[in-house]
Amino acid sequence: MRYFIVASRGCTAGTWLAQALNKHPQVFCCHGRDRPGRGIETRELLKSRRYRKDRLAFEQRQRKMGIERYLKMVERASRGEPVIGNVHGFTLPELIDKLNRAHLFGKFPIANITRNPISFVEDYTAKVVLRAEDYPEKYEMEHLPRAAKNRRFLRGWGVQRNDELLAFTEACQMAFKMRGDLDYNVPHIQCEKFTSDRGYFAEVAWSLTGIRFDDELISDIFNQGIVNPHCRNLGTPEEIWRDWSPLKKSIFSHFIGEQQLEKFVSLGYSFSFLRDNVITRGNRTVHFYLY
Repeated sequence: MRYFIVASRGCTAGTWLAQALNKHPQVFCCHGRDRPGRGIETRELLKSRRYRKDRLAFEQRQRKMGIERYLKMVERASRGEPVIGNVHGFTLPELIDKLNRAHLFGKFPIANITRNPISFVEDYTAKVVLRAEDYPEKYEMEHLPRAAKNRRFLRGWGVQRNDELLAFTEACQMAFKMRGDLDYNVPHIQCEKFTSDRGYFAEVAWSLTGIRFDDELISDIFNQGIVNPHCRNLGTPEEIWRDWSPLKKSIFSHFIGEQQLEKFVSLGYSFSFLRDNVITRGNRTVHFYLY
């Protein structure tokens, strides 16, 4: 039996990757913190209050579960495939901590998904706003406590009440954590590349599963399109940045400044459109020089 786990902060095409890997008959890959055998979250499933409550209850159990017990649960949910794994069931610090506790770090492949932080923030913001409508129980447990703290943060920026900016601020904080994940010495895979570059996807799949996906299967995978109900077509990072208000640019730059962007640049991301940008709001000024 071969295991693999891919960590992420969400909004990084994790559902797409799990579905892609699952298309190989020798691979069983579950997604997220849900019951391993249930399949991906859909809009139809989210209409069921029973489903939402059960999913949330299992998520709370999964967070406390040791990695060995979790992998056995995934194995039981499989159909006997020799390769089993998970995508987006853990953040990277959480995963490494669980692996170290079980003395399993380095025993099987792991990776971490990253994304251009500007695109990530835009997508994550939309997800949080939607969560208040399609998954109110999860919004209340996970996002509402963050919103309470971020209201105080936004008051310092002269914002009294704005739910969209609360979600945007939380997204920027998650992008900051995603930047911190890049300091760990594990493979970091770019969601923009594995969803668009067939050769890159093939290498990612091989490194995780030990299986060479053939061209016919990869063509089938790349025809699947968007598989996550909260995903939407975004513009380029440059277009997103251009459309953000000065306040949004200031909040983003408060969390993700030039020093933080340098790590993303080292992975191949480009921020050339930020070259010589100067953002000023009140007594806060941020300069971008290097990109």
